[in-house]
Amino acid sequence: HLHLHNTHPIIHGSVSSHVVFAETTEGIRRAKLSDTALFPHFVQPPSTYAAPEIPNPSAHTHKMDVYSFGVLLIEMICRKALGSSLSTERDKQLQHINWPEMVSIIRQCLVIEPNDRQNI
Repeated sequence: HLHLHNTHPIIHGSVSSHVVFAETTEGIRRAKLSDTALFPHFVQPPSTYAAPEIPNPSAHTHKMDVYSFGVLLIEMICRKALGSSLSTERDKQLQHINWPEMVSIIRQCLVIEPNDRQNI
């Protein structure tokens, strides 16, 4: 909710395996996203996670995080880091996921047009 309903929406700009940490609280494992990659200290994410609009600063929105989250989901489910940003490699990995609902969510995150991407 802080990401969208704030005077200054939070944009991580770099949701990747490098900024996700696991913690256990009361026996429940949770993944937490580090806040070290928040705007305005934006750092160009690795191209594997970069949304297509990254080169255009005026187009930066929370939807960049949605895109990189989709890439992160592929890596987490397949237990393998993607070596490139090529959509063919992503599609190849998606074929190995036997969970149709998750494949649908990931595909919605990776839509090229930011406004058509899944909301998180």
